[in-house]
Amino acid sequence: MSAYDKENAEALTKSDNNSNKKTKVNDTRGGSNAKNKNDTELTNLPHNESRQLQLCQYLTDWIITDSQPLTVIENPAFKKFISELDPKFKIPCIKSIKKLIHIAYNHSLKLIMEKIKNDSTSVSLTCDLWTGKNRQGFLGITCSYLDHKFQFHEITLSVEHIRHPHTAENISDTILSFLDEWELRDKIFTVTTDNGKNMQKAVKDLRES
Repeated sequence: MSAYDKENAEALTKSDNNSNKKTKVNDTRGGSNAKNKNDTELTNLPHNESRQLQLCQYLTDWIITDSQPLTVIENPAFKKFISELDPKFKIPCIKSIKKLIHIAYNHSLKLIMEKIKNDSTSVSLTCDLWTGKNRQGFLGITCSYLDHKFQFHEITLSVEHIRHPHTAENISDTILSFLDEWELRDKIFTVTTDNGKNMQKAVKDLRES
């Protein structure tokens, strides 16, 4: 088991420890009815740890890839579907899914950073700032580049929180901090933004920094 899988297994074990209960198998010495009941209980025994973890990872991948809400796993129709599809699979709780997503993010982050570092000579950024009704601002940052084989890549790298007020200084500070974290400061070719004056000035400040 890889370190990544081991970390996932530990996360599932800790989160679902209180809810994991083994199905008790009854004595089969009670005739055909007892045998049928016992066969049903054997069928409903949970998967072994390795298979359970694998299915949990597939479930997490689906939630991430299709941007599903975490509450989908609590939907009665979804539970019924999974029960009919694979009675042995124990649907993890939302807390477990959150941990798996966090682990997957930390694992993938290093791989993506290494990929961009090795595959690109320069990158172009697209930055888009939007503000919620509660005045919280978030800056989406997308990276585009051509690798050594001239294949195009576009990756959403981050959605950064922008502290209020959303001045050019605060925006440029956030972008610079991000560029340093990803070691991209010396690779920037172009930066595309919306028409907001604060965004335009932030990019201008980046050029002068």
